[in-house]
Amino acid sequence: MQVFPLHIFGSISYWHELLKSDAPIIDIGENYVKQTGRNRFAIAGAHGMELLTLNVKGLKGKKVALSQVELADDFQAKLLLRSMDTAYGKSPFYEHYRDEVHELVLGSGNLLIDISKPAFHWIEEQLEMDKVLFSEEYVEDFQEDFRGSSFKESSIEPYGQTFEDRNGFVDGLSILDALFHLGPELGHWLRSQE
Repeated sequence: MQVFPLHIFGSISYWHELLKSDAPIIDIGENYVKQTGRNRFAIAGAHGMELLTLNVKGLKGKKVALSQVELADDFQAKLLLRSMDTAYGKSPFYEHYRDEVHELVLGSGNLLIDISKPAFHWIEEQLEMDKVLFSEEYVEDFQEDFRGSSFKESSIEPYGQTFEDRNGFVDGLSILDALFHLGPELGHWLRSQE
């Protein structure tokens, strides 16, 4: 069994590792770790990589399970979505997925997991993969632990990106970047990576 953190729109390398795993489990009972993919994801805009963050309430050194982390009162989903619209408005498949992604980010509820868990399941569907198990309790028994991994490095084949003429190929992005550029071929493409 391989144990993974729950990332909001995880990176391409995050999803690549999940696809390669025989028995992955998502640990939502782990303590929340700031400044990670648990509440942020990278997109490629006109000026290169941009980090989009789902602001959470200050924890002030408290250890809180990921499943209990609250979104900040000043979290403005519409600003985040506007950044995505600007970055991907001209990508081949953005219009096809736009409304669903907007619905996921606008979400309902006041917990980070209220957005990240449905987003995870939605990406699972897009990749046509089996449902990954979630654990509400901290996972202590495992073969491999990916909870400390940043998932930024990848050895993927480049695909065409909207602003590639300005920035070259930008690696380390959210799976959304590949989805908006590859569309329904994403699952096949990701499985073909080494």
